Amino acid sequence: MTVKSFSSEHPDIQVIKADSGKGKSTFLAGVLHLIEHTGDMYFIENGEWKNVHDSTKEWLNSSICLIKEENLDPSSRLVDIFKDCLIKKMHSSYLTIENRHGKTLTELAKHAHDNLLEHEINAILSHQKSVFPVTMLDDLKSIRRLRSLILKEVLENSDGSLNISRITPERVFGTLSSGEKRRIITTYSCEYILTHQECKILILDEPLSHLDSSSIEFQIQKIKSIQQIKNPPVILIISHLMLEEIRQKLDNVSILEL
Repeated sequence: MTVKSFSSEHPDIQVIKADSGKGKSTFLAGVLHLIEHTGDMYFIENGEWKNVHDSTKEWLNSSICLIKEENLDPSSRLVDIFKDCLIKKMHSSYLTIENRHGKTLTELAKHAHDNLLEHEINAILSHQKSVFPVTMLDDLKSIRRLRSLILKEVLENSDGSLNISRITPERVFGTLSSGEKRRIITTYSCEYILTHQECKILILDEPLSHLDSSSIEFQIQKIKSIQQIKNPPVILIISHLMLEEIRQKLDNVSILEL
């Protein structure tokens, strides 16, 4: 594998031109160290070179954001897709709930899928057995309501493209169109970077492929918004299409061929 280095000291956009069959999946697996390889790959931060072979799984998971459609559960609701971001945004609310009900029950509710919380709320209301105590009913309702309100605001602020009545926080990811899924993934990536400042590298896999012009413009604007945040991550785009569109519409783009 060719030696590559990505530096958070110069947070520009690196585009990897990767035609089908040229090793894109292998390259990404190498970046994340999901496969063993003999090549060297370095991350540069604060002048320090860090070889991927010397990086812990925890460091890689916290420092690199890569969301691929095939890794998302198609049966998940959108509120579950954004769960990691919502946990960060609701930190103070969860602390309040933890003070009332303890860490174990709060962690269970915090990480529960929306349909599970809905089921447990209905069980309590129906006087059936639930993993949560009756005294936690109002807080369970509050968690669901606040999650939905926060995500609804995120969708409404997404330049209008996701601000339509049929795309709700409770919408199942697998029922979205291909273009809607790509826009959701990019919106989630943006929210993830905003709520996880420790993330140093954002990888976008074919964000502009097979989209109409309005969806392409949405994706471009979302990527621009990531560039403009304080201490932005390095953005690595894997693409074999729309290279000139990317070069012309985004700032500080360099293109490498895999």
